[in-house]
Amino acid sequence: LENNPEFGTSGFTGLPGGDRDDSLGEYMWIGSIAFFWSSSLGAGTDNEYWSALNRELSTIRTDIQRRNFDKQAGFSVRCLRDPIPQTILVPQDYPTIQAGIDAASDGDTVLVSAGTYVENINFNGKNIAVIGEDRETTIIDGNQNGTSTVTCENNSDESVLSGFTITNGYYDDGDGHNNDDGGGGIRCLECTILISDMIITGNRSIIDDGAGLFIRYSEVTIENTSITNNLAENGGGGFRADFSTVFLDSVDINDNLAEDVGGGIY
Repeated sequence: LENNPEFGTSGFTGLPGGDRDDSLGEYMWIGSIAFFWSSSLGAGTDNEYWSALNRELSTIRTDIQRRNFDKQAGFSVRCLRDPIPQTILVPQDYPTIQAGIDAASDGDTVLVSAGTYVENINFNGKNIAVIGEDRETTIIDGNQNGTSTVTCENNSDESVLSGFTITNGYYDDGDGHNNDDGGGGIRCLECTILISDMIITGNRSIIDDGAGLFIRYSEVTIENTSITNNLAENGGGGFRADFSTVFLDSVDINDNLAEDVGGGIY
């Protein structure tokens, strides 16, 4: 098999694995005979509940044998492949951005068509890309419901958020000021993320910090983004960052307000 020029071109490159002598525990026929087992019992034999039908493919025969063999001579094999990144479309595949994220796995991309999506989304620790069609026309409206419009927490590799307007976020956890809390627009906590081609505007953080963005224990890159007209009742109208690394490239931070410290950045 391995000398056949077609070997491996199908994507399956397993060599004949032989079988196991169930009485002695020895392995036999490795490299010369492959056994393909079925779930069908070996009906018509004295030990039908202990045997199963299989097919035998040998390197020294041109035909395929059909046999009953003791089940202990075989092993279950699960064929795996490396995950192939998928592209999930919203609203074509899923009606909401969060539903698309929930369906995604690490490495996938969630592509969002233009429109206004009234929801609060959470990456749920996944290393994925969530990309809007156009930042002017693809809007995530946080609906002022007391939590961040976008949350990225506890991911292990870089995620991507790109091509959206983030607005109407209203963070208020109800327990007074806490340095670990904030983020009306985007909240990054123990997160590595690229935020690019965004508009972050019209968000508020009540009592707490970081109306536009709240960044803590994170590595965040922000590119080609406008952060404007956000209001924090404590610090960091544009954003607050601590215990973090933040890279800024072509970022416009204007007309943000904090009632205590750091109207733009804290």
